[in-house]
Amino acid sequence: MKLEGQNFVVKDSFTPCNQAFLNRIDLDLGSGGPLLVPETPLRIVSGGKEGVMYVVSAANMGGYVSDPGAPNCTNRNVGQQVLAFDPVVHGPQTHYGNIHGSPVFWKGPDSGRIYAWGENNPLKAYKFSRGRLQDVQNPKMSAFRPPEGMPGGMLAVSANGNRAGTGIVWAVVPLNGDANVQRGVHGIVLALDAQDVSRTLWTSEQAGQRDHLGLFPKFVPPTIANGKVFVATYGDNEPLRVYPKDPAPGLHPTPAELPKNYYVAVYGVLSTPAPTVVVNQDRDDVTVARASSTTPLPIQTNQCVQLDPGSLDCTDALARAGGAPALHRVVLAANSDLSGCAVLRVTTASRSGGVATTSGIGFWSAQAADGNQTPEDSGRFVAKDQLKMVGTATLLNGAAATLHEFVGVANCPAAGTTSFSRLFKPYMQFEGADGRIFRNWDLAANYRISRDITQFDRSAEILRP
Repeated sequence: MKLEGQNFVVKDSFTPCNQAFLNRIDLDLGSGGPLLVPETPLRIVSGGKEGVMYVVSAANMGGYVSDPGAPNCTNRNVGQQVLAFDPVVHGPQTHYGNIHGSPVFWKGPDSGRIYAWGENNPLKAYKFSRGRLQDVQNPKMSAFRPPEGMPGGMLAVSANGNRAGTGIVWAVVPLNGDANVQRGVHGIVLALDAQDVSRTLWTSEQAGQRDHLGLFPKFVPPTIANGKVFVATYGDNEPLRVYPKDPAPGLHPTPAELPKNYYVAVYGVLSTPAPTVVVNQDRDDVTVARASSTTPLPIQTNQCVQLDPGSLDCTDALARAGGAPALHRVVLAANSDLSGCAVLRVTTASRSGGVATTSGIGFWSAQAADGNQTPEDSGRFVAKDQLKMVGTATLLNGAAATLHEFVGVANCPAAGTTSFSRLFKPYMQFEGADGRIFRNWDLAANYRISRDITQFDRSAEILRP
């Protein structure tokens, strides 16, 4: 639509071929908002409540072409049509993969990417080039998946141009409920590696009470400016409950308790240190040789350090009891019951040549329950002088290897879940002469220890007998 004089004139349009079906069951296309991709050829990417993403030409959007195959018709008048978020069945009905937040775009050092987050799904990142989504069958996905229900995630991107290691996808998603049918749903802010969204850089839940967002703001993406992230809220707290949409006349149920504080949450670095550039690379400097979990966990909460009235930092307590550095931060609620937890022991194999010049070994680490990554997300860097060497070996390629041991926590009980797992992946870090930090990540996929998989041994795959 274009403003010509005092009138708006429709210059072009696109309407899905199954528009009658979409209209009949409230699956409007406009819920997600359009993304104008700053690439040549110029494309518009958008999606709606059906969970389908469309790529249309800005020069010829395609108009409307009816199709007798509706509701499952294909729009051959557009550049691309992708079912990004499948329908799922929970409760008494089918829930489509509603996209309620506009997709966002970042042109990184290797490729452009389009990010979208529909309900009942993790975030998905599609490589984008030559005017098309390129990896529609196998997009990268976030480890975190919100609870069942609406509305999915609201997104924004920040980066230092297209420089590697600087792209961050910021997402605001529900933490503990369905924000379409419940009041009192809390939110969580996620910072994801824009080049690999399966890596979570930070969440608003990993530092106890300090960073809690508060009540989830529907349909409001985060805003990034001057090194800070601004996130709207519906207030600080309210009991989680369902209110009927159509109460009996005169009843009008209202919450007995409303938030005491309404605010915009602001996240950012409190001091102003010199900027650090982190370059993430996939290299063969370090990999996991074996891992195992055993009970009981050798710590008690009275051995931990109190962070605030509601949380404890047990990282050092675990390291002392386990006799090795912790591969992740261990932050627990003050009233945590550790009786069901296990101690996780991980042995890494590193190129000895790399160990000679590294500044240390770090981990990405998170917990998952029933397939959903929990708010805890606390990988940790261990400096070289704190590493625990437990042996030497020879890699299959003949290079000398150094073995190190780390400890963590796995399989702690979580209310309402039946399966538990610890996800983790190591990197070796190097400090560049130009001030850049290089993190060379394990080439293997994320590792998992759970109650079903209590140990694994990859020694024969990576080391000589």
